[in-house]
Amino acid sequence: MEIDLPQEILNIIRKYKYQAVEVLRRPDGGLIRSFVIVLSKDQKNDKKYILKFFWLGSGDSRKRFLRELKFLLARDRFPNVVKSHILPIVEFSFGDGFRTDTRPWFITKQYSGQPLAKFIGDLGIKKGLFTIPNFESLAKFLISMWEIPEKDLDLWFYDIYHAETEISNFYKNNPELLSKVEWENLKKFININSGKVFKNLKISHRDLYPENILVRQETMSNKGIQLRFKMIDWEYVAKVPIGWDPAFFGLLFWRERIWHDRIYALFYSRYRGPSSEFNLSYRWCNALLALRFLYQITAFGSFYHGLSNDETCYYKKYLIASIKDSISGHLVSPDDTRYMISGKVISQILNKYNIGHFVSYTLYYLSKGNTVFKVSTTTGSFVFRIYNSSRNLNVITRELRLFEKLRANMIPSYHVFTNKMGRRISTVNLYNKMRRVAILSYLRGSSPTRHGINNDLLIQAGATLRSIHNLKISHGDYSKRNVLFCKGRVSGVIDLEFGREGVSQKKLKLDLAKSLALWCMSVTLNDLDIKERVLNFLKGYWGISFSPAKMRRIIPLVISALDKEEKIHWEIYKGGGEGFGVIRTELLKI
Repeated sequence: MEIDLPQEILNIIRKYKYQAVEVLRRPDGGLIRSFVIVLSKDQKNDKKYILKFFWLGSGDSRKRFLRELKFLLARDRFPNVVKSHILPIVEFSFGDGFRTDTRPWFITKQYSGQPLAKFIGDLGIKKGLFTIPNFESLAKFLISMWEIPEKDLDLWFYDIYHAETEISNFYKNNPELLSKVEWENLKKFININSGKVFKNLKISHRDLYPENILVRQETMSNKGIQLRFKMIDWEYVAKVPIGWDPAFFGLLFWRERIWHDRIYALFYSRYRGPSSEFNLSYRWCNALLALRFLYQITAFGSFYHGLSNDETCYYKKYLIASIKDSISGHLVSPDDTRYMISGKVISQILNKYNIGHFVSYTLYYLSKGNTVFKVSTTTGSFVFRIYNSSRNLNVITRELRLFEKLRANMIPSYHVFTNKMGRRISTVNLYNKMRRVAILSYLRGSSPTRHGINNDLLIQAGATLRSIHNLKISHGDYSKRNVLFCKGRVSGVIDLEFGREGVSQKKLKLDLAKSLALWCMSVTLNDLDIKERVLNFLKGYWGISFSPAKMRRIIPLVISALDKEEKIHWEIYKGGGEGFGVIRTELLKI
């Protein structure tokens, strides 16, 4: 049975020997102005195509459709990383005025993917959809849009008039979105900075809602599951301020800070002009788009009955906070830079040292608020530490001094490199904040896994702690995480942030007790042999002076340290920690 369609469309389908399979979208006399129809070439429907046919609307609507058509026809001139994510046109017409062909249309291949998300229904992009390689692929596509040649594209410009019109309409329709002061601050920020922002424009899809990103998973033999995608609906392609795309995606990924920060860092590092230009554009676009999203969620959220009221309220609060952070500048001055590291940032730091040129880096995530990562240069491998802006200088200086003191006494730890000025600590301006940086030697090895802890490792761990205590130094956090092993031997003692020098014997004994508690926590609950772990750790620590009676005398201090760790666990995680009781029971048996 033939699908009910206007004769003009049926004529085109027959002319090019297609069959209509399904109508995805019909003009509704409002915002929808085009037919979108699934076509096939044979009865099996193995290969499918999409016909997009402009039907009605104002002159501006037709211009947008023609702009999309011209953009897609220029696809082959685009960089490979861009055109591989754009569907190719197979048939088209500009609607040249012939009696049987008066409206523009085009046919592309169909992509059998699903929308990444529903902007309002999912409140942005749902959590857990991306891995780092998949996300890098999407981000690289967006950044590479900057490299598209503009010739013959007939691009539209998003300018201050359109921005002010948006803000005016949002205020007119829903003035309660923001307080009076917040509206005034936003309008002032947009107006004052628009002249600078619109001096530097780049090509963008501009309508980057997740409904316009079709994705599907493919299993690759050597790369596991990969997320493939195509961008559709290019009617709004335009030249926009350089901060548009990272701001748009950052607001969609509000649930996952890693992607929010990563997209900003990637665009920031790619931009060749002054960082202040990019940051201002990013703030400006973020403020405008956060307001737009806030308006849309408020105006249309009631139509989605499955929405969580709590999460909707949280997203609205996030968007309002994001507007304020854009205006204040805090948006581009984050405390945490873990997900914002790039080759550009690392090269900026390397310029202060004589250790070669940047090659690659790997981020370490367990870093107590500091950003720690391995960097490979043309001369070797190093560990970079970018300290949280709130980190006390005395604490940093003390830790670096302790690394060198351990190393000087044949205890494996970091060597601290000095910069060209002969200093251990450098300062660098990253994302509008002065950060302190230290570069350390790379230590081979890794922390033992829970299953990898054996008696020999425990003896070595205890003996190494005794060597540290012989220097009247306490570690303060001597857990398995902070002791590296390579080929069965201790290869590094790290993270001496809580370390102290000139420590009394009494405090060294407390440090031993805390260390024992931490190593007892590093066990699997189905194989608890706490006594054996304590015994071997203390044999390594005390050597020939070890005795069972001596071991029993320190157990109350270990239990007291365990109690403190349990309290910290409950404060952080608000529950759990059932293993503490099991460990405490086993300690009492010793």
